[in-house]
Amino acid sequence: MAKIKKFATLQKQLEIQRDIRYLKCKNTDEVKGDLLKYNYFNIINAFEDVLLEKGLDKKVYVNKKFNDYKTLYSLDRFLADNLFSNLLKIENELKTAMAYFFCESYCRENVNQLLNYIKLENYGGALTSGANKKQCSRFENHILFSKKTNISVKCKKIKFTGSIKDDTRGSTDLILAGKFVGDFQGTSKNEFSGELSFKKSEFHGTKKGIVNNYELEEGLCGRFKCKTYIDYCKIKYPHISTYMKPPMWIIINTLTIKQLYYLYIGMDEVIKTKIIQAVSSKNFYFDSSLDKGAFLNAFELIAEVRNKVFHGDNVTLIRSPNNFAINLNLVNRLNLNPVRGKSYEIRLMDIIKIFELFNSFDSSVMKKKLKRYLWKNRILNKNDINR
Repeated sequence: MAKIKKFATLQKQLEIQRDIRYLKCKNTDEVKGDLLKYNYFNIINAFEDVLLEKGLDKKVYVNKKFNDYKTLYSLDRFLADNLFSNLLKIENELKTAMAYFFCESYCRENVNQLLNYIKLENYGGALTSGANKKQCSRFENHILFSKKTNISVKCKKIKFTGSIKDDTRGSTDLILAGKFVGDFQGTSKNEFSGELSFKKSEFHGTKKGIVNNYELEEGLCGRFKCKTYIDYCKIKYPHISTYMKPPMWIIINTLTIKQLYYLYIGMDEVIKTKIIQAVSSKNFYFDSSLDKGAFLNAFELIAEVRNKVFHGDNVTLIRSPNNFAINLNLVNRLNLNPVRGKSYEIRLMDIIKIFELFNSFDSSVMKKKLKRYLWKNRILNKNDINR
């Protein structure tokens, strides 16, 4: 049955732990300060299964202190920081390998091929890799191929070539559709293709129809519907606006980890094989033919865990998503222990085993910190916490 949790003041939260569950709280003001600082759910609920006495009908502590919670929380945050740092390294290595090997195949001959990475016809892997319908759809509608990205702009020195017309949707807007040469506020001088819409009252020109090198009024503001994702990036990111045709190894840094994952799905099998071999650990790399499903599974797990850690989830509570199965090849090779069913939902230490298959992932610092925590508990006669 779903829970209902009512608001409780800091004093009430303290009383629940100290007076009802017998948690030792030496400095009550400090405890309330920590509850406000860290959030009751994050510091108490996340770890109470570790500290509460087992085998009783009600929640009580035996010889446990609030400081035990703080120590656990501190350990969790240390693991989270280190895990996130490692995942960023994997993400960066994936971006580098994907951009390099795609450009090696499709963007290397001349400058006219620099933007081949935004052309859907240069991808075909989604149909041959065994991707499901949802994955194929996400790839085909990837932001790299999108013509619907919008962004607010303010004109500086812009010359426009194209058509000036009324908005046919019945609004009071004018639409300029074509090519814009110059600079918007925050960009370098460049070329931008798309549609600029704005209120008629802000436009002091008299021309409509087809125009050539028409100078727009400085300070004119509106919404720019970009023809390509490249045009969007040239407006949004000042450093990208310095490139007429931004190469893939620059644009790929604007993609989220999920967008990166779906882009990988669409790449052809030769490129995928090169990526896998480039980023996989030397002592256990994903076989190019047998383990592509395992690699895709690991890639998706990186995206899921990375976002959870980024949004502040407690690392010790992290599980793999329960709506997709962990690849059986990974389960068997790494001796994983799924929580539910044959290959669903693995816990943190099993997740780390999978991440260790990547070159950039180093778990030694996390493991050292965890061992030190367990050792200290044994010294302090807190083996029940370790168990």
